[in-house]
Amino acid sequence: MKKILFLCASNATRSQMAEGMARKALADRFEVYSAGIQPIAMHPLAVKIMNEIGIDISGQKSKSINDVPWKEMDMIVTLCGTSSKSLPTLPPTIERLHWPVPDPVTMTSHYGFKSSAEGKQIAFKEVRDMLQKRMEEFVQEHK
Repeated sequence: MKKILFLCASNATRSQMAEGMARKALADRFEVYSAGIQPIAMHPLAVKIMNEIGIDISGQKSKSINDVPWKEMDMIVTLCGTSSKSLPTLPPTIERLHWPVPDPVTMTSHYGFKSSAEGKQIAFKEVRDMLQKRMEEFVQEHK
């Protein structure tokens, strides 16, 4: 079975959501991991927004890249510039993909009110939907 790692700066939002989506969509083909360059606790809105689409990530924990067997991966998907730039030189056997996705905690949604609770929720949904679209494309490519 192939191994895939989703990597972002903090392993608090994007990579956690991607891990949950991949576990659901790719469980028969991939061992799925997520990690962060400098991990912090998972954001509660990530759990809530994923529950809305029937994916429970509440049992997932934030991890450092050093807490996962990253050198054994078949693929590493970086989700932000920080993780892409901070990733050590990879062995040629590891395929590297980059899906640039904004951080929902700091992004301003199209609606312009990121500081409100409603704005944060919209930003998280936008990021989730971006990841879901990328995941659907990835699943089609790896049937």
